[in-house]
Amino acid sequence: MIADFFRVGALQVDAGLRPALLAVTPLFALVLGLFIHPTTRWPRRAPAFLAAGASVLTAGLAAGGLVGVLVWSRWGVGEGAASGFWCAAAFLPAFAMILAAVRRVGRARRGSLVDRADRRAVWLAVATAVALGTLAALPDWTAFPTGIRPSLEVSRTLGLVAVAAIAALAIGDAAGLVRAWLASRDVRAMRPCAPDDPSLVWARRYVDLGLGDEARASVLSAAGFYREHDKVLSVVRGDPSASRRALAGAVASGMVALAIGASCVLATAARPALATPAPQNAVTTAPAAK
Repeated sequence: MIADFFRVGALQVDAGLRPALLAVTPLFALVLGLFIHPTTRWPRRAPAFLAAGASVLTAGLAAGGLVGVLVWSRWGVGEGAASGFWCAAAFLPAFAMILAAVRRVGRARRGSLVDRADRRAVWLAVATAVALGTLAALPDWTAFPTGIRPSLEVSRTLGLVAVAAIAALAIGDAAGLVRAWLASRDVRAMRPCAPDDPSLVWARRYVDLGLGDEARASVLSAAGFYREHDKVLSVVRGDPSASRRALAGAVASGMVALAIGASCVLATAARPALATPAPQNAVTTAPAAK
């Protein structure tokens, strides 16, 4: 999408820019992720976001400078670094959204309904950022004297895939909310029990909401006293009200993300008509000016 934003390939002098971007950007993103991962567990939000934001800008500056060197030798360091810095700055809002989602992971018990929704929220933020990227990558915001327009199908496909991913994630959150609602409805007929009761592992149905430590069980009492034990049919662990609120928030976020992603894709679905080619003299003088 960065390459499409800069319309890489429209001029022959930029022929090596797209391969350099495709090689350098993922590498720096990997190093950046490893470097800032500890900040996701910092207790205070402000220092974590400031440190991560500064790291993103530094990575963009270094990656852009390296791309400039690879494509235009040492004369391209300054221009490449400046471009990388401003691309990283434009990404900061999306990055903050993703980091906020990552920091929520771990508030609920692992594998529970809320924990799964929190983990889906990270991918939801990533997919929303990709969908928003189509607004920058796809519009025909610039014209070249040669009248050449590079193909933008990769960015368009990425946008469509992002919207499909958002829809799938939203469906998963909705299913989790329905399960939590059904479980909270059944809780009224259950009796309290200890969450660490070993007999709970034999329950036919175990629903962990994720928030709260209380547990309730539906038990079938034994018919007799000799060699008969109560059978645990189903168990619901967690606070139904708090878990439903968390899951309802996840569903609302998914709906907002789906609306944003679909709007971005629809806004860029039809490629604008090509601009009128420039006069012949502009075609011949442009390479010299470059």
